[in-house]
Amino acid sequence: MSQNGVMGGSPPELRTGLAGVRPPEKGSWYFGYLRALAIAYFAGFVLHLLDVMGLRLNFASMSRLWQGWVLFLLCGDLVAAAGLWLRASWGIRAFLSIATAQLVAYLGFPREFGDQRFLIGFHGVTLSIFLLFRLKLWREDRRKGEGG
Repeated sequence: MSQNGVMGGSPPELRTGLAGVRPPEKGSWYFGYLRALAIAYFAGFVLHLLDVMGLRLNFASMSRLWQGWVLFLLCGDLVAAAGLWLRASWGIRAFLSIATAQLVAYLGFPREFGDQRFLIGFHGVTLSIFLLFRLKLWREDRRKGEGG
């Protein structure tokens, strides 16, 4: 069990994650979704690592903005992947931060970042699914709290 009570075995008051919603139970759809997201974010980390090493994109010839962006995503994707795999609240916050940052960058600054339709769609869909899971868990917890 972790210190912050994210994993099982802790008292109920410590087992609440982001926004007071319990972490996912093993075998649940939400648990599987977080694991799938972790794998996707780890794949992003590997792609950015290949970029930095010059094996996918030419990192040395990128503008400083793009180099900084790739390094930011390299670190953020790794933190999000590890945290999502562990079902830690900090992993969920990292996922939300990285996904939101990419949406802001790609929607708000298309001249600098180019056409990133795939990533805009990916992050829009993954955030929407995540929010639906959280809403469902919140409603279930609320019903249980009301005794019904």
